[in-house]
Amino acid sequence: MYLLKHMKNRFLLKAILYRVISIFFIFTFAYLLTGEWIISSGIALFDLLFKTFEYYIFEIIWNKFMKKKIMQTIWFNGLSGSGKTTLGEKLIEYYNKKNKKVFLLDGDVLRDGLNNNLGFSLEDRKENLRRAAEVAKILNQNGIIVIATFITPTNDMRVSIADIIPDVKFVHLCTSLETCEKRDVKGLYAKARAGLIKNFTGIDSPFEDMPHAWLNIDTSVETVDEAVLRITNRL
Repeated sequence: MYLLKHMKNRFLLKAILYRVISIFFIFTFAYLLTGEWIISSGIALFDLLFKTFEYYIFEIIWNKFMKKKIMQTIWFNGLSGSGKTTLGEKLIEYYNKKNKKVFLLDGDVLRDGLNNNLGFSLEDRKENLRRAAEVAKILNQNGIIVIATFITPTNDMRVSIADIIPDVKFVHLCTSLETCEKRDVKGLYAKARAGLIKNFTGIDSPFEDMPHAWLNIDTSVETVDEAVLRITNRL
């Protein structure tokens, strides 16, 4: 932190010194030509104001250009079995056909690697999502679209993600718990009901509704293709 502050101070000092030297040379050159210090001072001042205005305009144009280059994150959240990964993979196919750089950030995959030291308490879940959001942000800044598929059970966690990725688009899968249990391909709900898995979302750990999500989808009503079409039509 000290090194970063020290470097910023050096850059600021260098910029000020450069501006002072520049003004001095402009003034000196103008004075040699005119022999008038008032006129020379006016020319130096005009040069200072013009370059400041020029830099300001450059910054506006540069920031707009860079903002357009920063990609977005589409964040699927929903209960286990709601269809997050299925929709995410289908959306990946959509972007691949358009030759876009896209990456699937999957919750299960991250827990096998980057986040394998975290459990399933609400605090660990929040840290799991914070790390995932930071990864997504870095990928976005490097021109890569991110499709994230995480349960993301509480609105507090969702707000934390939006703080890290301001333009994140939440696709909330509001598929009912009953439907997800019927799908239970991995048998996770059955194990959670039997007490073999603790802190399981929807059983003994909360999952909150998200009425103000960018998009709400019930995968028991819409097919995968219909859901993806609705997403892409809104992008």
